[in-house]
Amino acid sequence: MADAVLEVAHLQKFYGDVAAVRDLNFRIEPGEVFGFLGPNGAGKTTLLRILSTLLSPNAGSVRLWNENVVECKERLRPRKSAGAPQRRRVLNATDLNRAGSAVQS
Repeated sequence: MADAVLEVAHLQKFYGDVAAVRDLNFRIEPGEVFGFLGPNGAGKTTLLRILSTLLSPNAGSVRLWNENVVECKERLRPRKSAGAPQRRRVLNATDLNRAGSAVQS
């Protein structure tokens, strides 16, 4: 069997006495599509932060292509992030009129 793309074993993360992730185990094989579903407070965001090395687990392991994410986090993190900067701006009537004119053209 080929190495898993991602393997999580006995992962746990606590905030004080509250368990955000408790004894989580799963394996994603090459070519599989995988998603995280659950109600608010189920630990999805905490898990994604652990997987992306932004947060360390209290226990368990995370292996990406057979490398320990916690031990190798500095090497696995991208040096620069890709993405568009977000600017917040309030639109006024002139902006809306311009947008409408562009759509009609």
